[in-house]
Amino acid sequence: MDRDITLLENLRRILTKASGQEHKKLNIFGTGYFQTVWEHVCAVSFKNKFEQFSSRIPKPFWNNLEGYGVFKQTLIPDVITLNDDESSFFIMDAKYYNYRINNDTPFSISGNPGIGDVSKQLLYEKALAEVEVKKKYNCFLFPSILNTFLEINSSVTLDLLDV
Repeated sequence: MDRDITLLENLRRILTKASGQEHKKLNIFGTGYFQTVWEHVCAVSFKNKFEQFSSRIPKPFWNNLEGYGVFKQTLIPDVITLNDDESSFFIMDAKYYNYRINNDTPFSISGNPGIGDVSKQLLYEKALAEVEVKKKYNCFLFPSILNTFLEINSSVTLDLLDV
């Protein structure tokens, strides 16, 4: 319960920083779907531009043996955005996991996204490879207590996909 309250207070700080206004009163509401709240906070905070890039993500095409087919809904990343000068491109997936990394020997990691999440992010990266910018970032976003706004503390690769 203390972790949830701390996360709510951190969300308030993020919103305060994003809006440039200090909020004097904090109203706390409960939800069984905090991941939805976290995804929305990330989309607003990072100025999601999904609509600008959505046509670049292919839709699966289902067809029958007679040659008739239909496109169905594609994957939708939580956040696609550019920095202010449009030199850096970000594909972000908001995760509400209790992610922990231990850089001591032996290295260990827990609460990390699974193969489905990793492969999905790499598919987004492949679909958006034609976006021309100086730097690209493909990130998972975890709520946590930090002294800085963002912290990069690990990376993941999957040799199965050539990205």
